[in-house]
Amino acid sequence: MIQLLKKSKFFYLFFVLAIFLRILSASFNPILTSDYSIQLEAAKNYHNSGKFNLNWVNAENLSQIQSQPMNGWPVGSSFIYVLLNWFTGNLIYSQILFQCIGVLLFLIASVKLLRYFSVSDYHINLFLLLFAFNPSPFYYLGPTDLFTASLFLWIIYHSFWEVRAAQFRLKALLLISILSFITATVRLACIPNLIILPLFFFVVYLYSKRKEHLWQSVTILSISVILTFIFYKIYPFNSERTGFLSNLIHGNLFFNHLKWFDPFPIKALLFTRPIEFHLPHLSALILTYRISLLLISFGFLALILNNFIPNLKFKAWIKNFKKNMANKNYLLTLLFLVSFAVITGFIAMQSLTTGPENNSFGPSWMPPLWTFVYATRYFVYLHFIIIVLYFIGYSENQNVGNKSLKLYKLTYSIFLVWAILYWGFINYQFLSKKGNGGGSEWVNEKVAIATFREIQTIKSENLSAQIVSIHHKNKKAEGLVTNYSAATPCDDYEKIMRNEFKNSSPVTLIITMPKNLSPNEKKFLNTHAFKVLKVFDQELIVKVDLT
Repeated sequence: MIQLLKKSKFFYLFFVLAIFLRILSASFNPILTSDYSIQLEAAKNYHNSGKFNLNWVNAENLSQIQSQPMNGWPVGSSFIYVLLNWFTGNLIYSQILFQCIGVLLFLIASVKLLRYFSVSDYHINLFLLLFAFNPSPFYYLGPTDLFTASLFLWIIYHSFWEVRAAQFRLKALLLISILSFITATVRLACIPNLIILPLFFFVVYLYSKRKEHLWQSVTILSISVILTFIFYKIYPFNSERTGFLSNLIHGNLFFNHLKWFDPFPIKALLFTRPIEFHLPHLSALILTYRISLLLISFGFLALILNNFIPNLKFKAWIKNFKKNMANKNYLLTLLFLVSFAVITGFIAMQSLTTGPENNSFGPSWMPPLWTFVYATRYFVYLHFIIIVLYFIGYSENQNVGNKSLKLYKLTYSIFLVWAILYWGFINYQFLSKKGNGGGSEWVNEKVAIATFREIQTIKSENLSAQIVSIHHKNKKAEGLVTNYSAATPCDDYEKIMRNEFKNSSPVTLIITMPKNLSPNEKKFLNTHAFKVLKVFDQELIVKVDLT
C-alpha cells in the first residue's frame, strides 16, 4: 500500500476511490430532515406556485392549505434544489446530488490547493485515502455546509493567485466576489464570513503598501456585499435571526454560555458526536472529556502551526512577514489567523448574546443552547484550512526526519484507523436490519423515506387528491422528509387522534403511527376507514380517507 501511495500514477486510483466511497456514503446517509426538509419544501412549492413558500394545514380545516414565505432560511439552496430537480425529477435525489456536488468540489479544490503549495503526490494520495473513509468533514455536514465550505476552498485558491500577482485583474476579483456572494445566499452563517477575504487582502496591503492589494480588498468587499444586500432585499429573512444584535446593544449577555464554547473543535476532525451522546451524566467525566479534547485540540494546532510559525514565536513571525510576503506558507498562515479571528469572534459574540432554547442539538448533559455553541459545522471554514495546513506540514517534514514527522505519522495513523472503523460502523448501521439507519444519534429516516414513496404513489394514481402527512413523533411538521412529497404537512397529530378536526372536502391522510397504539389511536382507526401501507419494527404507515 505504501508503495502505491508513493507512485504518482496511482493518484487517479485514490481520487476515484475517494469520490466513489464518499458518494456511496452520501447516498446511504442523506441528510433529509431539519433545515434541509424546509428548504426542500420551499423548492417543491416553487415548482408548483413559483414562490418559495411553506405550506401546511391544521385540524381546524384539513382541506384548507395555508402558506407563508420561507424566511427563516435563505432561499439560495432552494434555488439549487429547483435546478437539480429538473435533472432528477425527485427532491430526495436532488438532495443527494447536492451532497455529491459538494464532495466533488471539496476533493478537487483540495487537490488543486495542495498542488499549489507543492505538496508531494505521496501526501496527496494520503489525503485522498483518508477522506475516502473519514466521516469528517462530510458526515456531520449538511449539503449547504459542505457546498459553501468547498466554495471557500476555491475562493482561497483564486485569491492566492491574485494576492501574489499583485495586479488588479477585474475578472478574477469578480469570480472571487460572486463565489463569496453565492455562499451568503445559501447559508446565513456565511454572511459575516464575507469579510474574511477583504480583510486578508487589507492586512497584506498594510504590510506591502501596494495599492493593488487595497483595491483588491475594496472590490471584493463591495461587490459581494452589494450583491448580498440586493438578494436579501428581494428574499428577506426573518428579523428574529438577527435578534442577538438587540441583546448585544442592550448588554444582555450570557457569560455562562462561554464555558461550552469550543473555538477549535477537535471533534470536527474525528466526529465524536455519537460518543458524546452516549456519555453518562457524570460531571467529573464530562469535564475530563472536554478538557482532554481542548488540550488535544491545541496540541494538534501547535503541531501544525509550528511548521509555519517556527517555535510559535508570533512576534518574530509578524516582524518577518513583510520580508516573506512572496512566501505562500506565510500568506496561508495569515489567512488562517484572519479566518480564526473573524469566525471565532463572531460565533463567540452570538454565544454571548443568544439565550437558552427549549431544546438543544447537543447531548442531554448540555443545557439547551443555540447550536453554534456546540455544533462543529460553524467552524467548517477553519476546519478546511487546517486540513490543507496539516498536509502541507506533513509533506514538508517528510525528508527532515525530526520529531514533528513522527507526530504527523502518529496523528495520521490515528485519523485513518478511526475513519475506517467509523466508516464500517455507519455503513453497517445503514445496511443491517438491526441498524438505526444512520450510525449515530441522527433520526432513522427509513420510515420517513418509505412514507414519502407511498405518498408519491398515491398521488400518481390520483393527481387531484389532497394528501396530508402527519407524524406521531413530531410536534411540528418542520424537519419531516414527507414535507417535500406530494403531501401537505400537519402538526396536529394529537387533535386528529382525538377526532377534533374538520375537513370541508375529501382528504387522504398518510399517518406514521406507533406500532403499539394508544386508546385514542385505536379509537381513531375504528372510527374511520383505514389501510395499513407499511409495517416496521416500531411504526406503521397508515392511510385514512376522509370524505
